[in-house]
Amino acid sequence: ALEVADYMRAHGPFEPHRLPMEDMEYTTLPGVLEKLKGRFVDAKEKENVIAHL
Repeated sequence: ALEVADYMRAHGPFEPHRLPMEDMEYTTLPGVLEKLKGRFVDAKEKENVIAHL
């Protein structure tokens, strides 16, 4: 069971690991995302910065 769990985790997050995004508006997720908004970084911008170093 542990090997299967590790195999599945290696594929990254995928639905239905949680509710679809349209149903998440009825949870605390929008509030959490708003609270953490300043911590998010655009992955494409970060790649560009790293590529120029």
